[in-house]
Amino acid sequence: VRVGLYDYLITWPPRMLPGGFVIPGWTRLDGAVTPPDAFARAGVTPYAYEAERLALPGSAVSNAWRELAEKPRRWNRLQAAFGVDVGAVVFYSFDLISHRYWRAVYPEQFPAGPPVDPRLKGVLRETALEVDRAVGEIVEALGPETAVLIASDHGFRARPDGVRHKWAFHVRRWLALAGLVPDRDRFQVVNDWQQMIVRVEPGPDRAERERVLGRLRDLLASARDAGGAPLFRVDVVHGPGELDRDLPKPFVELVERSAPAHGWLLARPDELLLERVCPDGALITPGGPVRCGELAHVEEFSGAHDPTAVFLAAGGPIRHRTERGRIHVLDLAPLMVYLAGQPIPNDLEGRLPSWLLDPGYLHRHPPEKIAVRDAIRRGTGKAAEDPELVRRLRSLGYVN
Repeated sequence: VRVGLYDYLITWPPRMLPGGFVIPGWTRLDGAVTPPDAFARAGVTPYAYEAERLALPGSAVSNAWRELAEKPRRWNRLQAAFGVDVGAVVFYSFDLISHRYWRAVYPEQFPAGPPVDPRLKGVLRETALEVDRAVGEIVEALGPETAVLIASDHGFRARPDGVRHKWAFHVRRWLALAGLVPDRDRFQVVNDWQQMIVRVEPGPDRAERERVLGRLRDLLASARDAGGAPLFRVDVVHGPGELDRDLPKPFVELVERSAPAHGWLLARPDELLLERVCPDGALITPGGPVRCGELAHVEEFSGAHDPTAVFLAAGGPIRHRTERGRIHVLDLAPLMVYLAGQPIPNDLEGRLPSWLLDPGYLHRHPPEKIAVRDAIRRGTGKAAEDPELVRRLRSLGYVN
């Protein structure tokens, strides 16, 4: 069975699927795809959803619109070029918009707060319509016997604890204040969302490596408001042996699990200071006073995940039903395996939702089971657990 995955979560590093392709989702750590020429084979330029640096004003909406415009045509070309039997393409836009603009659409669900931009009142509906258009573009390219499943992994609701502010730091502007360049100075900005994490690479010239680490520390530690209050609490460690301080557990695990580095820097902001100063107040930096909004930006998170999700199915042996039903997310795996004409592994937690299927088709194609021990195994090409990937997934609630 030829399988194609486009922007699917937790597929990094991408394994090689016989006859198919894998384009990892936004939890990827680099641009690797399999096969390496997947986009070229389809005759399109590369595009994968990018979740970095979404904190600039208006960038969430423009990012969503770009995804919904770019993906359908590329998916159609990819699935045609590879002739896939089973394919999955993920759209992140509705999640992105719902987290940020739930209060703008449903202000009555929140205590009185600052006014919202009236132009955002329709942003969720507009996004849903664009998702519908994108899905329609994909379905139009498929044959009538193709079964199409649409599933969200969760729904949305107002945050029960009210609106939460999350800060992002415009790291390139920060580094420019001290004349620091990651590639030249051999360091990596691991995180610029809610806190800054920097890894300084090892090298034979330890004194030079220490100077770079010191310049990074001085840059962030010297940032203050007009009254002299520091913006960041800055911690520097050189390895696991220096992790006996009051440091966040994810940062500790990141240092412990990563390849050796010359040193690490963790800068945790004073969010109350940012609330007071941004966007128009001044931050005192090594480059002089800088408008806070040039260096940091707050996003309002008002939407939260709800356990009731969305499922739609049509085409092929899917039975036409006018009433709503109920399905568990774990039932999707046996359904997909069955629709692909394969025996269902006996270790799957979900059950085949036969009520979704045409009874005549079920009679002609009775479901088969296969013991997991008898299933064909292929090499997965698994890499060692990547600590930064684990940190990102944990911060989003995907892993404990």
